[in-house]
Parts: sequence; C-alpha cells; structure tokens
Amino acid sequence: MVWETADSSVYPLRYYRTPKQFVDAPEILDRLYRETIDAFNNSSFLFCAGGLRALVEGICADRGVTDGPKVNLETGEYITLRGSDELLVTLTCSAKLKVLPKMES
Repeated sequence: MVWETADSSVYPLRYYRTPKQFVDAPEILDRLYRETIDAFNNSSFLFCAGGLRALVEGICADRGVTDGPKVNLETGEYITLRGSDELLVTLTCSAKLKVLPKMES
C-alpha cells in the first residue's frame, strides 16, 4: 500500500518483529519493550541497544537481582566458596551475557 502526497510517496514501515505479550510484566517494562521493538523495526539500532540495556536492568531490578554468579569463562563452571554452596558474585555485564546460554542448558 502506498499513499500519494503532492510531492512524494510514503510507504508503510517495514516490520521485522512483532512485540510479544507478557502478562506478568510491569507496565513500565512492557512499554520499554514495545518501544525497543519499534526502534529495531525503524532501524534505530542505537536506541534499540539502549532499550535492551534498560530492559535487562529493569528486569533485574524487578526480580531483585543485584549481582550474578561468578563463572570460570574457560570451563563454564560456577566458582563457589570452599566447603560451601554459596556462589561468589562479581561478573561484569558482558561476562554475564557470555555465560547466560550455558546457565539455561
């Protein structure tokens, strides 16, 4: 579908992603998620990256996550205190993102 104007043609936005429904998500995170999807669909990748970072921070804040487990990046195993199941916690955001797929499997 094309709309004709006096001096140019305007095409509808090209949609890459459709937002998913998260029924338990707080309203502010739902709105941020939808705006991040819109930024991606409009090729505003810098805004999309900022939205993704804000979403991760928002989800962590909503779930009460203050830090993550420390993982040996070479072996993928969690590092615990000696004689304890308590995990040491000091990973950077980029390190957490590297280990996330290993944690889910």
